[in-house]
Amino acid sequence: MDLKEFSSDFIDSFEFAKFAYQKALVLTDKEYFDLSGSVKPLMEEILPIALLAQHLRTPELQVDVLWFNDSDPRDGKLRLKGKPVELGFYESEYFLEVTTAVSPKDYLQREALLKNGSVHGGDNIERQGKSRSPIISKPEVRDGNASVDRAIQWIIDCVRSKASKTYPIPCMLIVNVKPEKVLSVLDWADVFKSVHKAEIQSNFKRIYAIDAYHNTVIALPLYSNSLGQQT
Repeated sequence: MDLKEFSSDFIDSFEFAKFAYQKALVLTDKEYFDLSGSVKPLMEEILPIALLAQHLRTPELQVDVLWFNDSDPRDGKLRLKGKPVELGFYESEYFLEVTTAVSPKDYLQREALLKNGSVHGGDNIERQGKSRSPIISKPEVRDGNASVDRAIQWIIDCVRSKASKTYPIPCMLIVNVKPEKVLSVLDWADVFKSVHKAEIQSNFKRIYAIDAYHNTVIALPLYSNSLGQQT
């Protein structure tokens, strides 16, 4: 799959999103579950970036997008212009760093879904032998809020990991979340409160949790490294 249109030059956020969804819509089941080759950056970088750009876009704020391919350590860049930039609410440009918060067994679940058509949720899944051996998943009993708690921990782990590294300034962090169930508004409120309680200090200008499969964008609380305070 050719992704050159996303990385050749800045393009309008509407066009960026249109190209992204057009490519996602024609994926085969095997491509979707394998996430191999260029499908992985499409689903785990380009789609979340597209959703964030559309979220930021308003009648007064123009947003252009550039995705960086694997040859660049950065993941992308936004170029903003309009009244909110002139008034100082936004910088005119932001680098983008994208990370994915997902179950450590996600790759096994995707492979089992592709081969068997169904799979039990949770971590009670393993491969019976080497790489091409059958995958066995077993049902497990969990608390009703376990899926939310697990998603919260994945998000916090991702933010902590990225906060410990150095990125070009100004930079936005996108946490591409793949929860085990669709999170409700109350679930996302729990995510926000838990990240706030964690008080993770970083130099990111903004941090967003994004569920690209369900068109959800949540701004997460920030703690500045330079001030040691919430911003």
